[in-house]
Amino acid sequence: MSIVATIFELCAQFPWVIFILVMLVMKLVKKGHRAFGAAADMTTFLLLFSIPQLAKQFFDVDLGVLTWIVALILLMIMTTIEWRTKEELKFSGVLKRTWRIVFLLYSLIYIVLWGVQLFKP
Repeated sequence: MSIVATIFELCAQFPWVIFILVMLVMKLVKKGHRAFGAAADMTTFLLLFSIPQLAKQFFDVDLGVLTWIVALILLMIMTTIEWRTKEELKFSGVLKRTWRIVFLLYSLIYIVLWGVQLFKP
């Protein structure tokens, strides 16, 4: 296995390490300005790969495409809500809000996967 694949696998298994590292670096570089947002954005991307990998490893269930489908459905719902409630649709704002909702949802799913695995008989 190549070193790149090993690094990617570790990042996908433990995205919170990347979250903490990005948060610390951003706090130092930008003096705390938007550190959480940058860390959450990068972690969301890793969680999109981490959830299927953990589900496959722990429970032998393939969720690969499903994680992306859920993110796209959330984006469509958020876009529709924005389109119905606002006069002008700003897609960058919708994308940012959706990305943060995906972060919260997939973080919860990640924690549940690890929790179920830890207490699995």
